[in-house]
Amino acid sequence: MRGTFTAAICPTPGCGRPVRPAYWTVGKRCARCRQRVRRQGDARQEPVRRHEPRKTVTRLKRVVKRLGKVEVVERAFRQIAGNLLIVTVDDLPQPAPNGKAKPWTNLWMQRALEEVERVSGDVEAVASGYLVVAMFFMQTDERPRRFVSDEAFRFQLVRMWRSQTSLSVGSTYDAKRDRMTGWYKTTPVRVVQYLADVLTTAYVPVVGYMTTLIKKDEEQRRLLLPE
Repeated sequence: MRGTFTAAICPTPGCGRPVRPAYWTVGKRCARCRQRVRRQGDARQEPVRRHEPRKTVTRLKRVVKRLGKVEVVERAFRQIAGNLLIVTVDDLPQPAPNGKAKPWTNLWMQRALEEVERVSGDVEAVASGYLVVAMFFMQTDERPRRFVSDEAFRFQLVRMWRSQTSLSVGSTYDAKRDRMTGWYKTTPVRVVQYLADVLTTAYVPVVGYMTTLIKKDEEQRRLLLPE
């Protein structure tokens, strides 16, 4: 039978490529957008670079120093880092029990916990804490448009947290350039989601405390400045 068949188009705005013909495709997208969803959390999201949170980190450190809360904040970050090393599957959102008496633990949970242990044991607690908190402030206060969706922010949060250590970077030899080139090791989507849950649960209290400090600092500076 003769006829004309039109391939489905990728729903990502501005893409226009045909959808990959497979029922398991993420969101029925083209191969390129599917890969971006796996890496960035959203096909439209541009990756956050290492230098981007630095300005926010500097701002947070200055506020903490002006208010004399350096020891308090650093103690909290070290405590969080210690807690991350002892996270268990009971601390993660459990998947559906699937008819069993108790919720089951899947492979993605276990891999997320292994990643938490690897990264937490290889980074400096205070620097890592400031970076994570800075990412939250970028989303809520300073640069909310930098993240196209909440899921994209969660992926970028995990990406920046993992990028603190060389364990998240691989390297291959580029014959054309005659040198080694680095690349980010992509983590499975479900692992990233569990990692985002762990980081959010661990650092949200500090984010709230830092928000209070910033408001207090702004009020004090407003009183000191002449009208």
